[in-house]
Amino acid sequence: VKDSGVAFVWESGAGAPASPSKKKKKHSKDKKSNSGSAGGGATVVKFPQDLGTFRGCYAFQGGDGKPLFCLGVNCKDRKSRVSTWRIAGGSHAARQVFRYAHGAAMTALAGHSGEATGNRLVATASSEGDVCVFSAGESSLTALHRVSNAHMIFVTDLSFSRDGRRLVSVSADAGARITCVT
Repeated sequence: VKDSGVAFVWESGAGAPASPSKKKKKHSKDKKSNSGSAGGGATVVKFPQDLGTFRGCYAFQGGDGKPLFCLGVNCKDRKSRVSTWRIAGGSHAARQVFRYAHGAAMTALAGHSGEATGNRLVATASSEGDVCVFSAGESSLTALHRVSNAHMIFVTDLSFSRDGRRLVSVSADAGARITCVT
């Protein structure tokens, strides 16, 4: 996802788009002729540009078999939010639900498909060292676990264990923390 509100989405196994810099040029020259396709099996999806600065994206398979996207955004009001989206006809996205994640800038986002447990998870982290884990449903985002001040300074990355029961967060303070999610 680019801050311009453009995302390249492609099917698993279809291969990545040929060259992001070439696509960006092609897309910016003629948006209409390129809407919906970026080559290499990719689809160009446009998200509203007034959301803020995109911080991360994770894709799940929805109950209907279609992709459900989770986006992390730093808003203009200096808060961060996480939202779920669906591709809504052609190359536009329709927001399903959103929630404020942190009262500060989001610095990381990670997801877990929930294939084994049936519970899709999204974790976000903030510039103040906070971590939050959400359950991402078709039309809901529920905060399951919040750790305020998990780190002394901003979190640089997050990752779930294979089974989704643990979340590791690492920070610019050279610390790592393992949080039990369930």
